[in-house]
Amino acid sequence: GANKSKLAAMAATDPEAVWNRHGLHPASIITTAKVGSGNGLPMMPKMTVDDEAVEGGKKGKYLRFVAISDTHNCHADLEIPPGDVLVHAGDLTVGGTVKEAEDFNRWLGTLPHKHKIVIAGNHDFAFDEDMCEEEVWAKLQKSHAKEPEPAPPPFKGRAAAEKLLTNCRYLCGDSVSVEGVEVYGVPHQPSIKVIDHKMAFNLDSE
Repeated sequence: GANKSKLAAMAATDPEAVWNRHGLHPASIITTAKVGSGNGLPMMPKMTVDDEAVEGGKKGKYLRFVAISDTHNCHADLEIPPGDVLVHAGDLTVGGTVKEAEDFNRWLGTLPHKHKIVIAGNHDFAFDEDMCEEEVWAKLQKSHAKEPEPAPPPFKGRAAAEKLLTNCRYLCGDSVSVEGVEVYGVPHQPSIKVIDHKMAFNLDSE
């Protein structure tokens, strides 16, 4: 129909816009959810939580989510789409240092999104208490940090995240309700077999 023709025209002139629109661009995955139902919608409506739209003859409100991840200290280079909720789903840093997290938090504070949610990744070492043991920390800093911090942070794990990430809601095995939509976040993931040491939040199973 008309929507397909419009999409084809967009693809011919600006293919990246199509990726962004349909949540496929690696630097700006965009989805939407209908408030109160949590249904994911395969489109990006031009509206925010304060706008009303008509769908199937019924008025309703919509919430736009913007999801990014694996920015690895390159957050300032991104053009973040507008939205109501920004979710960063892991690896905001490379070396997991306090300085990196502070820089990310400052940048996060400049973004206009009403709600900001952050979940840690395997590079975010300060947010995992097991990675803050002196011997483990030293090895991780040597292997990954461009500007190593010799000593582990005085605060670690969730305490570190809550102290350093003041411009967002940090999730680690818990959830938060955003405008009627429940958002759950957990950072754990399997070990990367080609790396000879544990990373943050590695959780292997048989």
